[in-house]
Amino acid sequence: MLETLRVDAVIREVFDALRTQGMRPILLKGPVIAAWLYEQPGDRLYVDGDVMVAPAQLAESERVLRSLGFTPDHFGLTRDSREWRRGTAQIDLHTSITGIGVEPERAWKLLTADTSSAVVGGTTAVEALAEPARALHLALHVAQHASAVAKPREDLERALAMVPQETWEAAATLAEQLDAQPAFTTGLRRVDGGQAVLDRLRLRPVATPMIVLLEHGAPPGAMGLTQISSARVRDLPAEIARAIVPPAAYMRRVWPGHRPGAAGLAAAHVQRWLRLTLGLPVALSSWRAARRSAAEPHRP
Repeated sequence: MLETLRVDAVIREVFDALRTQGMRPILLKGPVIAAWLYEQPGDRLYVDGDVMVAPAQLAESERVLRSLGFTPDHFGLTRDSREWRRGTAQIDLHTSITGIGVEPERAWKLLTADTSSAVVGGTTAVEALAEPARALHLALHVAQHASAVAKPREDLERALAMVPQETWEAAATLAEQLDAQPAFTTGLRRVDGGQAVLDRLRLRPVATPMIVLLEHGAPPGAMGLTQISSARVRDLPAEIARAIVPPAAYMRRVWPGHRPGAAGLAAAHVQRWLRLTLGLPVALSSWRAARRSAAEPHRP
């Protein structure tokens, strides 16, 4: 509970700073989901804040985070989200949501056409997604994570039990507009009660190579190949660059044990490249298998 209060304080600080500079931040999960689906906000814990901003305001939003002492860490599954850290505090800055296929500018327009409000820490009102977009996001979140990750599944199962059918119909319409049906149907199919909703919506589960890898496990390098092969043309150089040389903060956190400084960082990169090179045949095989599987009709 104390951790949640600390995160609430960080979220309030970030929202206040962004709005002071003319940004329009949207809170995606955390306190929003806790208040929406749980009897007591403390029943649903969270350790970071997910904040979405307009793509056109990304650079300025990043400048604001830097001014608050945050430094960039690694990107999410796509370049539409990135972790920012300040000690133990973490903000995930989004311009879209993993699982959405349309351009971030289009996603922002559709997701923010209808929004709601939420209260963080009992005092600060923030803008949040409307319920259909929230329901969609919960399904996308389950699709993003392995089945063993419990919290996204519990969130979605609670929503399936509590949210009316018309909200799921609106979420399905939004998924189609956002080119998010593969992740939407996959997330629903993974949890209790999800297939019944898919049946009522008359939706057949579909997949993409990334979703196949997420569902069945991806060896080192396979997800990177999928990210590069599916990247938008404008993002391809940056996608290749981050695959070759991830951010220093990420390398130090994920590949610990090397001495501080440039020499230690270089050693971590060498260790990572060696691992990826040795695993390349398996990664290529898994990537190709995922592409074949995604092209086949799915049978629930």
